[in-house]
Amino acid sequence: MSDILIMFLGMFGAFLVPLSLALWRYWSRMRPRVMAVRFDDQQAFLYRLTEALGKLGFRRAAGSGDPLIFTPSGLQKLAGAFGVTVAMPAAGTARITASDRVMRNVKSWFPDAREEPYSGPSPAGHAIRNLLKVYAGVVVIFGLLFGGVAIYERQTAGSGGGKDIEQTLELTQWEADNGVERNVPIEKTGKIFSVKVPPGSKTGTRLRLRGKGIRGGLTAAGDLYIIISVK
Repeated sequence: MSDILIMFLGMFGAFLVPLSLALWRYWSRMRPRVMAVRFDDQQAFLYRLTEALGKLGFRRAAGSGDPLIFTPSGLQKLAGAFGVTVAMPAAGTARITASDRVMRNVKSWFPDAREEPYSGPSPAGHAIRNLLKVYAGVVVIFGLLFGGVAIYERQTAGSGGGKDIEQTLELTQWEADNGVERNVPIEKTGKIFSVKVPPGSKTGTRLRLRGKGIRGGLTAAGDLYIIISVK
């Protein structure tokens, strides 16, 4: 398999761990929660809530119907924030729906607020699903690209396609019988490699130097074969 393919698969696999942790943290902060708040003066309650949400970057939408909507600012939207909904199901009671991050502030503003179960859709879950789809698409594209490279490598390896190369090394009979270490210049690459010839080598003996052949584009380098020729 291509060294580059292994590298990219390892990179994407390693990236899954911090990505999963980041998504879990994002979901925890952005998951919807519901708080029921009781009040005596509706106007005073709304004024206090509007002022507090404004400090977090939320602005009350036009209109005064039920429910009231507070929309996030541009920076909040980029961070994945969704709006705050305030419903008035009964006199003296408000039902606030917002993300966990906002609700922590609501709890500090209204200590007597009581949490209620939330059963609606999760905007955070939708955003996470879209992000995972993008990530999966990138992995598939790179997998196909470098998988093709690996297939090409297998098809061209050892087929005279300019990857595996050979170089003849002439030795005397004494050198072949006793073994020798020689610096061998490679004609096709211009490089020089130190080659250890084992004792008892004969004409036609092939010594393999893995990865010392010719590199073809994105593919891994081929092997260099030293062919012994005894004079």
